Amino acid sequence: MTKWMKKRKKEEYYRKAKKQGYRSRATYKLIQLNRKYNLLSGARSIIDICCAPGGWIQAIQSILGNDVYILGIDKSNLKPIEGNVDLLQGDITEEEIINSISNYISDKVDVIVSDCSMKTIGASNLDVERQNYLVTSAFKNIVQPFLKTGGHFIAKVFQGRNTNNIKNDLKHCFRFIKFTKPKASLKNSRELYLICKLYKIK
Repeated sequence: MTKWMKKRKKEEYYRKAKKQGYRSRATYKLIQLNRKYNLLSGARSIIDICCAPGGWIQAIQSILGNDVYILGIDKSNLKPIEGNVDLLQGDITEEEIINSISNYISDKVDVIVSDCSMKTIGASNLDVERQNYLVTSAFKNIVQPFLKTGGHFIAKVFQGRNTNNIKNDLKHCFRFIKFTKPKASLKNSRELYLICKLYKIK
């Protein structure tokens, strides 16, 4: 067993996820974000971008039950999840994803969540720009076509010199926008979450 794996097995949220049957420690990130910002209340339909391995879908179900409809999207072929869930294999950076989603979504959704993450290369500013591109793609190809007025969008970003660029790009589209870091994020992680509430269609 590698040193990283040994350290991971000692980590609080990793152990909790295993004990409670969650697929990922990231489940607790969305639970904590929702507790602080009331993101999922009343939602009947949600899109989960880059949903593998399924931890955020499980978080949504633990909060809202199985009545909420969830469309999970990921480039990988995800193991099925019980409940009112459809899984779509696709790339959110390609415009073709819009037509694929339209086969599942007949009306606009209440919430779109994204725990997408580009593989970091160790160059801080470039990592931030690559992650910002991923969020921008999610906004262009999924949020704009499929999020209803008044809906919410949550996305992962990385801390760095240009982190505010993505916030500035989106701030005119939402009535509330803020960076935050849930307790379940690793302390040494550069990840933040961009909380975008109350979508305003231009």
